[in-house]
Formats: sequence, structure tokens, C-alpha cells
Amino acid sequence: MAIKNGLGRPDFKVDSHLFRRALLDNGYIELVIGSAHTAAVANLPDHHKDTFDRLLIAQATVEGIILLPMTKR
Repeated sequence: MAIKNGLGRPDFKVDSHLFRRALLDNGYIELVIGSAHTAAVANLPDHHKDTFDRLLIAQATVEGIILLPMTKR
């Protein structure tokens, strides 16, 4: 979130500290990125180009969780 805020995107105006606190206060947990996640990036097909998307997909794969992207079309 801080990266998107830093890019100055007009469609993403969120205080990342407040948003994080709200998520934690409502029972969400943080999933820390570890070396197993970064190593799994190498196993992804080439059609995943975005660096951050690749890391999220690898993390979800390693953790056995479903990633539900929200894409504006």
C-alpha cells in the first residue's frame, strides 16, 4: 500500500498505517514474506509478469491459500 501511495495514484488514497491497524483490529493477520515464498517465484509460468503479482502468487502457492485478486475492468 505504501508503494501504491508513493506512486501518487489518484484511485488509491489510503493511510497505510491506519488501514493496517484497522485490519489487525478486525482479526486479520499478516502473512510475512519468507525465503520459501521468494524461492517459489522461480517456479511460476512466464505469463505472470508483474513482480508484486508474482510474489503474491508464489506466497499463496507455498501457503496453500487461495488468492482472490480484485481487478477493475
